[in-house]
Amino acid sequence: GELLRLELAGLIAAGEGRRAGALDTLRQATTVEDGMAYAFGPPFVNEPSHELLGEELLAADQPAAARRELETALARTPGRTSVLLGLAHAARAVGDSAAATRTLHTLAAIWHAADADLPGLAEARARTP
Repeated sequence: GELLRLELAGLIAAGEGRRAGALDTLRQATTVEDGMAYAFGPPFVNEPSHELLGEELLAADQPAAARRELETALARTPGRTSVLLGLAHAARAVGDSAAATRTLHTLAAIWHAADADLPGLAEARARTP
C-alpha cells in the first residue's frame, strides 16, 4: 500500500539524483511505517523504511542522521546484517571508531560461517581481533 509506494518513490527520486526529494519521501515512509499496527508482526516490506532512509542519509553525507535512523531500524529488526553494516559505516563517519569496531565484530560473529564472497564480510573480519 502506501508504505511501499512511498519507499519506491523515494528510491526512484534517489536514483534520479533528486536527493532532497528522496529524503523527504523516505521520511514520510518512516512516519507511515511507525504508525502501522504490529499486532500481527511488522509490515511486509523488502527493506524497512528507517533502513532505507539511513542508507540514503549516508549517501547524502549525513552520517549522524543516518546513524539515528539505522539505530531505529536495528531496534525493530535486531541482528539485521544490512542495518549493522550501515550502522558501522555511519559510526565510522562520525568518528566513533569504537562503535564501528563493535558493530563489525557483531557482524563477523553473525557471519562466522558465511561464504567468503559475502559483501561486507571481509570488512567485518578485518576490523575484529
